[in-house]
Amino acid sequence: MLESSNGCGVRPDRSSAPAVDLASDACLVIGNTYAAEGADRPGARDDYPDGLIKHVADQCNNTIVVFHNARICLVDQFIEHPNVTALIFAHLPGEASGKALVSLLYGD
Repeated sequence: MLESSNGCGVRPDRSSAPAVDLASDACLVIGNTYAAEGADRPGARDDYPDGLIKHVADQCNNTIVVFHNARICLVDQFIEHPNVTALIFAHLPGEASGKALVSLLYGD
């Protein structure tokens, strides 16, 4: 992770695609899309998360996508990929997001 230009947050290192463990039963792609107060959004599509999701789904036959975001985003670039088995729009779930995600995934 790299610090943002204003020092108020972090941005992912986008210089390389992550490795995917081919022996995994499932792969989670947890992402966010750009949003900020006081600034217009460049659009409803974000090519980086879409590319990341497709990269993982191309290698993992049970790819689960979770978005933590404060805005709409288009999913048309990956939603029909045969290996994307679930999509969760978690939006801004707060401090219990980890426990809630485990509950959703395992039915606890």
